[in-house]
Amino acid sequence: MIFKIAWRNIWRNKLRSLVVMISISLGLWAGIFGTSLANGLNKQRIDSVVDNQLSHFQIHNPAFKENFDVSATIDNPEMVMQQLQERSDIKAVCSRTIVNGMVSSSITSKGVQIKGIVPEQEAEVIDLESFLTEGEYFGSKSRTPSILLGSSLAEKLNVGLRKKLVLKFQDKNSEVVAAAFKVVGLYKTNDTRNDEMTVYVEQKDLNRILNVPNASHEIAVLLNDIEVLEELTPELKSEFPTLLVENWKEIFPGLDSANEISKSANMLLLIIIMLALCFGILNTMLMAVLERVREFGMLMAVGLNKTKVFIMIMLETIILMLTATPIGLALAWLTVYYFSENGIDFSAQSEGFGSMGIAPIVYPYLSYDYYPKVILLVVIAAILSAIYPAIKAIKLNPAESIRKL
Repeated sequence: MIFKIAWRNIWRNKLRSLVVMISISLGLWAGIFGTSLANGLNKQRIDSVVDNQLSHFQIHNPAFKENFDVSATIDNPEMVMQQLQERSDIKAVCSRTIVNGMVSSSITSKGVQIKGIVPEQEAEVIDLESFLTEGEYFGSKSRTPSILLGSSLAEKLNVGLRKKLVLKFQDKNSEVVAAAFKVVGLYKTNDTRNDEMTVYVEQKDLNRILNVPNASHEIAVLLNDIEVLEELTPELKSEFPTLLVENWKEIFPGLDSANEISKSANMLLLIIIMLALCFGILNTMLMAVLERVREFGMLMAVGLNKTKVFIMIMLETIILMLTATPIGLALAWLTVYYFSENGIDFSAQSEGFGSMGIAPIVYPYLSYDYYPKVILLVVIAAILSAIYPAIKAIKLNPAESIRKL
């Protein structure tokens, strides 16, 4: 009976109830969609860095990470790679030789990180070939060693395909060596900053110039399923105790911290929106109580106890919230689903997005466990919004309330 009365009371003022419901629905939609957009941006940033730069794991000689010493190579890298490839949870591995140096054209010079790769292996871990804008992915028959440059770096050096560049770096004896390379391809990833700081050459050419045959400074590992990252980390560390094994969170802790901060900020945003809705609903219900002072006085005079009055006011508020919530959730889900499939085009801001390592087409993202949290917040907000108006109603004096006009 109390529920039935509460439902009818809501629709006594249809316009006011509809306005409140629309406000709740739009507030939920805005909060959820805003969160999904922020999550999408953050997810794309992490995916871009992990898939195109870091990979899921990296293995080094511990001394190499301290000062990038060319002589600090991995002992017997072929055996390490074979052990990794035998694991079913690992998709691909690749070997890299890494040195810091200078790339020079006839116009200018730039400091870069030079990565010597095995093209076939690298393609399995980082699909660099898919980012080519011009040229080819190595395979040149020229006597001059090949090099891949980022398009933005090539523009700053004022070079194009088939042009020659000079790389300068220190060999294992700390002597500066220089070698000419021919540009065979230009690439462009989502991270323009990394494109300007990294060049790729073939590992066999770089090792020959460094005079460190069969050397490897880094072994990158790509997993079949990123969900096993945490449990696999201690296993790999124990399997290779003399090597430095790091997952992407350990390699780039700032990226993982930013991800956790983003999740907290998104939840805080939703809580703020719900608090704003709480005050709006509280105001609406308080007005409804003050308009019905005489009605509440008569109900209490004929025997309706204060507990039932309290429950009735609480039910009115909760019904308002729970009626509007499915509409808001449905709107949010449809919007997120549509744009997660089609993306939102921010091409006009592509330069700014590129500096953050994010593609200009953003795909909103929300995990399904987010929606139950929203529903819980709605229930809490409804209860909090109803308490004060309900207390106000039960404090009314029946004798005085009946005489109110």
